[in-house]
Amino acid sequence: MKFKGRKLMNTDSFFDFWDKSDPYLKFLKIRNDNTFVEAARTEIIMDSLDPNWKHIEISAGKLLNKDDNIGKFKIECWDW
Repeated sequence: MKFKGRKLMNTDSFFDFWDKSDPYLKFLKIRNDNTFVEAARTEIIMDSLDPNWKHIEISAGKLLNKDDNIGKFKIECWDW
């Protein structure tokens, strides 16, 4: 999988206009009890509101529950 972000919110500093967020993605597995556990994450892209992350491979077994036929998971974007 390959992901891009466009026009992300700058969350680094309200008064510091030249500093930008350092985004990365977290891939969260949904457990049977509806809690989340991190399964993988992308690299951090420093000072970018338009990140272009490198290709990431995540096995289905790492991201999905074996009893889950639908294949639910969650992706979140964070600032480092």
